[in-house]
Amino acid sequence: MVDIESVYREYFPKVYNYVYYRLLDRDRSDDLVSEIFVRIFEKQNRYDAEKGSVSAWVFRIAHNALVDDFRRKKEVLSIGGDEMDYQPDDCDIQLAVIQSEERKELYRLLAGMTARERAVLSMKYFADMTNRKIAAELDMNESTVSSVVWNAMRKLRKGMRAYVGESRYE
Repeated sequence: MVDIESVYREYFPKVYNYVYYRLLDRDRSDDLVSEIFVRIFEKQNRYDAEKGSVSAWVFRIAHNALVDDFRRKKEVLSIGGDEMDYQPDDCDIQLAVIQSEERKELYRLLAGMTARERAVLSMKYFADMTNRKIAAELDMNESTVSSVVWNAMRKLRKGMRAYVGESRYE
């Protein structure tokens, strides 16, 4: 059994960011993260340290909840690299709420990425997972994860350089 309070304190921000940068919808993310932590609470007796780390267990539950959410919404989610047929309904509203023009552009660039790119970036930078953990979670080769990170970051840098017109995104 895991200490739920510790899991919540340590993983809530990571799980929230992971979910938010997959959905790009604050209300939907709030609801889903709540559901994820209810699932974690309900399944706390099933955690087996011999099968993997707490982090892997938490993110497996989060991943499964995302898949369930996409299925409920009848949206296509593909971790394997295909684009998902999902555009957040409130993307324009979210963009209007974001104060910083640079953040708006970054959000727009993230929204234009593939599902796989967003999944890998959200796990890498918002959930602080290693390439090895991401590869295991998404059933990918570790070198493929590295390649996806490198290519996605290159796209972001290129998009931000074009937007800002400065070299600080080199």
